[in-house]
Amino acid sequence: MKLLGFDLSTRRGTIALVNGGEIVCARDWPNDRRNSAPFFAALDEIIRERGAPEAIVVGLGPGSYTGTRIAISAAIGLQATTGAAVTGLSSLRFVCNRAGLAFPKRNE
Repeated sequence: MKLLGFDLSTRRGTIALVNGGEIVCARDWPNDRRNSAPFFAALDEIIRERGAPEAIVVGLGPGSYTGTRIAISAAIGLQATTGAAVTGLSSLRFVCNRAGLAFPKRNE
């Protein structure tokens, strides 16, 4: 399944496309909440190169209210045009998952 995830609630905007459990592409950038152009440029690039996602996971914060609103609006717009399933996830879970990948458990 092709899954697109993005989060704009923190100081770094992030977007990634996962297919079959493998990260196909990922982008991040300094998130200036007054300018959503980097997010939409990355989103456009990924969809043009890799096609529409089957599912979308959007970060729900805590964090920037404006960034969260932009991300949710983008997810709803993508759902309307692609039919992809959308779900929200705490941005803290994104951080924890990434930390688990970067810092494996001891003795493993």
